[in-house]
Amino acid sequence: MLKSKISCQQCALKSFCLPIGLSDSETQQLNAIIKRGQPLNKGDILYQKGQKLNGIYAVISGSFKTYIEDQQQRHIIGYHLPGELLALDAISSQYYSCTAEALETSTFCELPFDQLSALTAKIPMLQNRVFTLLSKEISSITGKQRVITKINANEALAYFLIDISHRYAQRGFSANDFFLTLSRGELGSYLGLAEETVSRIFSSFQKQGLIKITRRHIEILDMPALKEIIVHIALNQPD
Repeated sequence: MLKSKISCQQCALKSFCLPIGLSDSETQQLNAIIKRGQPLNKGDILYQKGQKLNGIYAVISGSFKTYIEDQQQRHIIGYHLPGELLALDAISSQYYSCTAEALETSTFCELPFDQLSALTAKIPMLQNRVFTLLSKEISSITGKQRVITKINANEALAYFLIDISHRYAQRGFSANDFFLTLSRGELGSYLGLAEETVSRIFSSFQKQGLIKITRRHIEILDMPALKEIIVHIALNQPD
């Protein structure tokens, strides 16, 4: 693990990470404990379920999936993009509750938990920020799970595409043109659908002119029509 060469002040994703709301002096203290990891290649493991919590992680570039496994199969429980934090759910138990794996060449920052905990005791705003992010993470996961379990397959895939579009747009990337690094099977696991169902709905959406797919490259051609698919769950859909 290397010391980060890019400070929090210079990072293009700082408004989505822990530094938001901190003074320059406080941000410098946070930056002093942050470590930059060597880039991970596709399939490399960031941390494994059951390992003791070493730190929480911020995605700088690339993407990660998080999953749990049982005797039958692997269950995808998270899809993480630049600017998002991983392992917040491990804070309470002090052990990672899932495994995080790079979906492509990805870079990240590590915030050693012991040092972060000591720093939050000195900087109330940082402590509030950690609690806020933890609360948002829990709300996001439970909210999406609640929605997806109550809607049909077409609605679940439309909801996912709208959510990913919204998350990319928040980070200054294209909202309508992006690569989906999850495979069809992984996406099916994440949404609780069969791989064949995901492929069928993607083909249907493409025939309807809602999206264009070239391998894993997705263009959203008709966002209003996608949102119409989930109009009855408007209170839960992404902005």
